[in-house]
Formats: sequence, C-alpha cells, structure tokens
Amino acid sequence: MNYEAYFKKGQTNISFRNYQDAISDFNLVIENNSSNSFAYLNRGIAEGSLENHYAALEDFNRALEFDPRNIEAYLNRAYAKLKLKNFQGALSDYSKALNYSPDNGFIYFKRAETQIMLGNVKGACDDLDYALQYKYNEAIHLIKKHCK
Repeated sequence: MNYEAYFKKGQTNISFRNYQDAISDFNLVIENNSSNSFAYLNRGIAEGSLENHYAALEDFNRALEFDPRNIEAYLNRAYAKLKLKNFQGALSDYSKALNYSPDNGFIYFKRAETQIMLGNVKGACDDLDYALQYKYNEAIHLIKKHCK
C-alpha cells in the first residue's frame, strides 16, 4: 500500500470538501506511521470541518506532540478551542504560534479577536497595531471599532 498516495488523496478530499473520505485516508496513513504529524493535522482539519471539534482538538494535540513548532497546528487548535468556547486556551495557542512566527500579522489579528472576546480591549488593540505593522490590513476595521 502506498501511504503517501493516501496522504495526497486525503488532501485532495479536503480540498473537495469530502471530509469523511479524507478522514478515512488519513486514518490509513496514521495506521502505517503513527508519528506523522501532518496526517494528524490534516485529519484534524477534516474533523473540524465536520464540526467534530473534540476529535479535531485531539488530532491537533497529537500533531503538536510530534512537531511542537507546527504553526498551522497551533492555529487550527486555537480555532477548535474557540468553537468549544475555550477562549483562554485559544489565546494561549495564538501566543505559542507567535513564538515561532513573530512577524505574522494574521496571528496577531486572530489573537486580538480572541482578546476582544475575553474583554481585554487594550491587549487586543496592541495586537491589532502589530497586525497592521505586519501588513495585515484586515485589522483596520477592528481598530476603528475598538481602539481610540
């Protein structure tokens, strides 16, 4: 069996929104190589797309066990935590992602959105300033709305 082909097939299934098929493909990859962080990451993305946020969270945790610098896993885990109303956990994951990508305006923006949900407008405004500094112009509308 060519597990690399199943990995690519899984990614294709995600792109065509065939999430259940993608999960099956990544299950086969993981059965062959249980330390493949990208298989866990992608299966988690498929699970999250089906609103199975607890299963997604478990997969993102596994992906990070094998690759603790995987920014995409932190971002996806933060999103799953947001969906599960774990705002503090999401904030922590955005901060961890920023440790590995400190000039990423998108991550500052997402952390700012989470800070707003937590009622920390000052922290959000600081992050929005960084987002704008790093050319993430989507921050402008939140700056106008929340920051004076």
